[in-house]
Amino acid sequence: MMYFDHSTDAGSDDKIIALRLECGGAAVDAYWCAVEQIYRDETALDIFGNRHVKRALCHRLNVSEETLENWFSSMVEIGLLEIDVENTSAVISKRAKENIASYREKCETARQNGKKGGRKPTRKPKANRPGNQTQTDVETGSQANKTKQNKGFGLDKPNQKPSASGDAAAADAAPPYAKPYCPLCGEEMPRQDGTAMWWECRTCGAIKAEAVVWR
Repeated sequence: MMYFDHSTDAGSDDKIIALRLECGGAAVDAYWCAVEQIYRDETALDIFGNRHVKRALCHRLNVSEETLENWFSSMVEIGLLEIDVENTSAVISKRAKENIASYREKCETARQNGKKGGRKPTRKPKANRPGNQTQTDVETGSQANKTKQNKGFGLDKPNQKPSASGDAAAADAAPPYAKPYCPLCGEEMPRQDGTAMWWECRTCGAIKAEAVVWR
């Protein structure tokens, strides 16, 4: 672990104060050094059984081995640390032990989730019932309607193109070179492109194609 939670009122904790009164401020420094090492190594600190660990900590704190052992014995008696059940020569903090276990559990969860990260979730197909059409159903229905509409104009035949003239069927029945006139006001109407279902008179407005007069 790279860091751990440190309470802002740890200095006023009763057990910390008791250690300071009994062993001095240097013992409190030793306590926090031990806690940091426990979190860093994620294991109990073998201060009474591992001579190399003891000497390294003595070097950091600039104290004798005897003094260091007395300090840690006081920490255990006060309740700041406790003897590890798996190694009776090592000390552990109860709070640190719980935090380390929680940290390892989160790491394992993240590792398992990482394995699943490349998999895409599978979606079950929706039931094909009224009111619950899929996108494919909508596209298929739209394509069928478009094909049906095209057949009505003969667009389903190969190389068939829609007429570019706006006269359409009404123009087919008109005499050659005939001009369209409004059946209401008699004004000549301009030829237009697009559908021939409606014509536009400048005076009367929209006129049905079959009512247009050709002359």
